[in-house]
Amino acid sequence: MSQRAKIVWTAVISVVATFILTGVLYLTVGSGIIGRMLYVGDGSTFQSPLLDEVKAYLETFYMGDIDEEEMVYYAAKGMAASTEDPYTRYYTPDEFEEYMDSNIGAYVGVGIVLTATEDTNELVVVTPYEDAPGDKAGVLPGDIIVAIDGVAYTGEDLDEAADVMRGSDLANAAGTQVTLTLRRGDETFDVVLTREEVHLKTVNAEMLEGDIGYMRIISFDGDTDVEVENALNTLLESGMNKLVLDLRDNGGGDYNTACGVAGKFLDEGDLIVYTEDKNGVREEEYATGKMTDCELVILINGGSASASEVVTGALDGNGRAKAIVGTTSYGKGITQNIYQLKNGGGMSITVDYYYTPTGECIHEKGIEPDVEVSLGENEDKPSTTLTYEEDLQLQKAVELLQ
Repeated sequence: MSQRAKIVWTAVISVVATFILTGVLYLTVGSGIIGRMLYVGDGSTFQSPLLDEVKAYLETFYMGDIDEEEMVYYAAKGMAASTEDPYTRYYTPDEFEEYMDSNIGAYVGVGIVLTATEDTNELVVVTPYEDAPGDKAGVLPGDIIVAIDGVAYTGEDLDEAADVMRGSDLANAAGTQVTLTLRRGDETFDVVLTREEVHLKTVNAEMLEGDIGYMRIISFDGDTDVEVENALNTLLESGMNKLVLDLRDNGGGDYNTACGVAGKFLDEGDLIVYTEDKNGVREEEYATGKMTDCELVILINGGSASASEVVTGALDGNGRAKAIVGTTSYGKGITQNIYQLKNGGGMSITVDYYYTPTGECIHEKGIEPDVEVSLGENEDKPSTTLTYEEDLQLQKAVELLQ
């Protein structure tokens, strides 16, 4: 798996926040959630002689204490893990509360997006969120995190490192400190960060040369569609007639928000995406009206996944993009529902595939660019760290729009 693909497994110390709408069933793409909560089950007890026997042996012979509640939680996690689907999971009540809190557009943490390097398997900063503790302390994209509070971590410990940085084990992490040991070039140094409530800014935009605008979407969270609308208005007022939409290293987010973003470039009634579950039940999403007819080139790479692929597929499938530039996207064409359980815990369960307007399921295939452009010697750098001179993909996009 390339580093770009590993972005999809990125531990956003924020757990990249997504907006939660009220009610019963939550449909997710990546970490994104829409819909309402659903309670299921008839209260019947799962019977397993094997589990009873294991429990009896542990209680009889294990020299330490047995926490029956934890035992049940781990059994539930094992049942979910038996699907061999990394997106189907069980959350304990504490984990589920934390998960839901992390999906409201603000969270307590340090505001750093991490991934793992491919060659050295180190933790590397993809981006610090603007005005978050990491950004204010001078953490930069490309910094290697050598240790957290004096404990060394590698790329294999990405999730654990994320939890430690967020202070997930603390009753109230806001105001507490965490020390990061960073390596930048040949220099190694410590940075002390104070955890605080982080409000995410997911859209960056600016004018490039002439009438060409540039917009990077970092993730699709609850307010991203509003941020995109505001950014588009600013760019249009600045004379933009052409746009580079940068979805590189965007691991996904809220499905509904992604559809809203795609709709800003599509005619009312255009099909954005549809899903089908194992019973063949089909759900469709349509555009409700667009903001601009500007020429459009989309940038993608192996870290563009899930909701990013929904947007790319929607614009490409409706002939809206002049070109897709970069490398093949990750290929996550499945969605998950989030269910709250009676004990206060929850489950994420993969329930269906999604399809582009042309009827293509991109799962485990990804979206291939019209113009494939490698970054050469900079291929392993997060795209957020590239200068314009290094960014051959952005240069190609501008060339196509000129």
